[in-house]
Amino acid sequence: MRSYHDHLWSNYTDPYYFKIDLSKKESPEKVFNLVLPQYLSNIEFKSDTLQNGKIEDKLMWNSVDAADTYELVIDEVRSSAIFGDEYVNILSKEVSDTTFRLSPNFLDKSKIYSWKIRAKISGEWKRFSQNKFINIRGSTSDVDQKSNNHEEIFMRLKFSNIINEMVVAAYKNDKVFLPIIEMLSLLQLNHKLDNEDKIISGEVFGVTDLKYLLSIKDKKLILGDETIQLSDKDIIETDLDYLLTADILEKIIGMKVATDMRDLTVKLTSDLTLPMQQRLANEKKLGLYKNNLASNNDYPLMFNRKRNLISGGFLDYSATSNYVINQSPFYSFQIGAGAELFGGDIQIFNQQSLFENKATYNQTYYKWRYAFLNNDYLSSVTLGNINSVGLQSFDFKGIQITNEPLEARRNYGKHKIEETTEPNREIEIYQNGQLIDIAHSGADGNYNFTIPFDYGTTSLELREYGPNGEFSVERKMYQIPIEQVPKGRFDYSFNFGKLEYNNENIFNGYSAYGINKWLSTKIGTNIFTSDFGNSSFYSNTTARIFDGTILDLTLAPNAFHELSLNSIFSDLASINFGAKLYEENIKLNPSNIKSELEGSVFLPFNLSNNMMSLMLRGRHTEFSISRRDDFSIRAYYNFNSFSPSLEFDYYNFDNKVSKFKSAFLNFRLGYSFYFPSTVFSGNIVDARFIYDAMNKKSQSINFSASTTILKKFRVQLTHQTNFRSSHSDTQLRIVFDLPFLRSNTTMSKSVVTQSIIGSVNYNQHLEELNFYNRGMIGRSAASFKFFVDENMNDIYDDGENLIPDMDIQINSIGSKRRVDEGDIIINDLESYSKYDVKLVDKHSKNPLWFPYNKKFSFISDPHQYKEIQIPFYEAAEVSGTVLKKSDQNSVPVAGLTLILENTKTKEITKIKTMSDGSYYQYGIEPGNYKIFIDETQLERIKLKSYPEKIETK
Repeated sequence: MRSYHDHLWSNYTDPYYFKIDLSKKESPEKVFNLVLPQYLSNIEFKSDTLQNGKIEDKLMWNSVDAADTYELVIDEVRSSAIFGDEYVNILSKEVSDTTFRLSPNFLDKSKIYSWKIRAKISGEWKRFSQNKFINIRGSTSDVDQKSNNHEEIFMRLKFSNIINEMVVAAYKNDKVFLPIIEMLSLLQLNHKLDNEDKIISGEVFGVTDLKYLLSIKDKKLILGDETIQLSDKDIIETDLDYLLTADILEKIIGMKVATDMRDLTVKLTSDLTLPMQQRLANEKKLGLYKNNLASNNDYPLMFNRKRNLISGGFLDYSATSNYVINQSPFYSFQIGAGAELFGGDIQIFNQQSLFENKATYNQTYYKWRYAFLNNDYLSSVTLGNINSVGLQSFDFKGIQITNEPLEARRNYGKHKIEETTEPNREIEIYQNGQLIDIAHSGADGNYNFTIPFDYGTTSLELREYGPNGEFSVERKMYQIPIEQVPKGRFDYSFNFGKLEYNNENIFNGYSAYGINKWLSTKIGTNIFTSDFGNSSFYSNTTARIFDGTILDLTLAPNAFHELSLNSIFSDLASINFGAKLYEENIKLNPSNIKSELEGSVFLPFNLSNNMMSLMLRGRHTEFSISRRDDFSIRAYYNFNSFSPSLEFDYYNFDNKVSKFKSAFLNFRLGYSFYFPSTVFSGNIVDARFIYDAMNKKSQSINFSASTTILKKFRVQLTHQTNFRSSHSDTQLRIVFDLPFLRSNTTMSKSVVTQSIIGSVNYNQHLEELNFYNRGMIGRSAASFKFFVDENMNDIYDDGENLIPDMDIQINSIGSKRRVDEGDIIINDLESYSKYDVKLVDKHSKNPLWFPYNKKFSFISDPHQYKEIQIPFYEAAEVSGTVLKKSDQNSVPVAGLTLILENTKTKEITKIKTMSDGSYYQYGIEPGNYKIFIDETQLERIKLKSYPEKIETK
């Protein structure tokens, strides 16, 4: 078991075992008591005893009733970057007694060993006991006399689940002495160290205004107004640290200290939350966010765009059939193909319709595009059927040249925000509900922070914490319209071709520029070469005048002039307003509208911790000979899965010859519920009643119920009755969302409609066809393979081990599935887009296999599966010796901390030197490293390191 507190997990307890034998039709048999070794103090080898051959050191354990024999296992405990501790077997022996006498032949001094025992009963081996630890200590003559005959021991310091470090302690007079400087540093407790006067000072954690001062020279501890006189029995001074007994250490750090010589551990506990715990909790939350905001350096581009003369092959299909009673059926089909051709992407579609066994529609569309990556001046050239966007959208056949980004803009950029509050406050900054930063206000109350803005709406929440428990929340809302061009960016798009509906030539284009972070402008034209009278030039300006307010102005002589205002507030309330003045233009104003006003207001409320909202919308349109007005108001409430709403809709049309008015009340009640079952999900019941307020009569009523079965089938049953026409109908809709096909079936008493959609895609790397339940034309896919690169050529070769149990995280909502031998396929990716990938180890592979890069990115290739091979390599080890050199001799340095730093990821591993000055660490991931001695320790002992660092691969 382990516990969870303040966003952090504790260490696991020791395990307890039970046994269930399902082959027996009776109550489970009780497991016999574990074989627990008796308490064993550290073993001490004395040279005179060994020379005389009188081996008195022995391991003892409890006897087990009916035991035939025992098996004893002794392992050497080695420090590992992967496991924390790694157990290397040096003895496995079957013994008949409950005592085993140790021989020095295979046990080395200053090393840690573990041992365990198990019993054989009636020919069956039982479970092993828990591991017990042995610390082999040298004889008294081997110990430096300057240390007052203390013995160095290596113990593992543990606190919560955030500290698990090896420290060099001392054993003397049956007491354990612990390093105060190292422990203060590991706990990140503020303290001041004076090496010259040998004084450590600070504040006792968890006790208000209680300061301490520890003087090693004077051997005294001052706690506030209290002075505690110490002696040599309480302090051991070494070159690297000052060692104190546990009871003295507790007074300084304000925590409980428990030492266990049997397991060689030091456990710290506290009822309070340490500052480092809170920092780590915040860093963890921040880390989740920063993973999504990683820079290009965090995800190096390892798989760039690869052009081919011809490659890939995607095939889309869809078919719809419509059967109406007493009528001939209607069929429609669409088939499309896409591939890479001449380094660009090509797509061809054919659409056909059949009615009464005759073709009523037959049309073919094609398009070829050549993309230029990382080019601000030209991003793509497109030939074929194109849709242009300007004052109005047109379908034409021709050419398009543009420098618009191939990948849709998502991030607008980082911006510095300056705020003012009360002095000395901590401010947590949340963006769209996610903690992104923590700031502190100065003595003047000012603070600032930098946040990345995405296009669209961004919610910002500032949670302020005062020094005396004050708390306040301020909310802000920011809007970045998709039309706004980043500062200093110039975009253009030029299109020329023939309109599809009348073969008339058209030229349309625009250029846009980001003036600053809140203002951008665009100029463009729509020119009809055979009808210049209906052509137009236009300008558009988009301004973010306040944090959540956007003003947009379009001036298009000979077409229309438009002004719109959009505001959204911190409580998600919003106001929208728009006004348009039209000019006569049969191409750009075919409905001959004169003017139009429209607006909407959305007001959310919090009623008894439940969501309520009010929405008002209205529009007034003037035509040359008529006018149209429509208005609606809707109230919505959500309470315990019930969602009632009431809406009033008004419509008025007046063409000076006839008038038409309507007014309806629409009452709707929805209810969503949950079945405690894996079969049904997304269960919704909905009822709707419409009342004709103009004629004061009931209009219609509608009931529907829907559910999802096994996460693949959506079933909806609807019944509707129209009181005005005395007509009722019941409809059943079934959607099959299979991995290879999507089917939609709708049935009523007079109409049956069936449609299917899907794609067949060729994976050239696996040499197989992959089926998908969505269209893939214009899209991309990726295929991932994980393997152990035995010959280190970064390419998978036949016979190399495949790794079937890896997973990935990718910044895409594309469909991910696993295929044979652990390969992963992701469909539905954007073409020519950069995707960031993070490898996820499911902890079932060999722990000594590592990838060179855990994070990387790739550029997707159009209409094909991009092959991404991820090589893994065997872990390495590092070892060496640290010696203190003088003119006369060289002396090993024990307990020194070495830092092993990955020069790429900046991750560090701390290694302790043993009593002979040696250090060893295995399980090192592949990469470039540098190793150096902890600079704070070098400064303390006033020595220099030669060399200062060692670099290795």
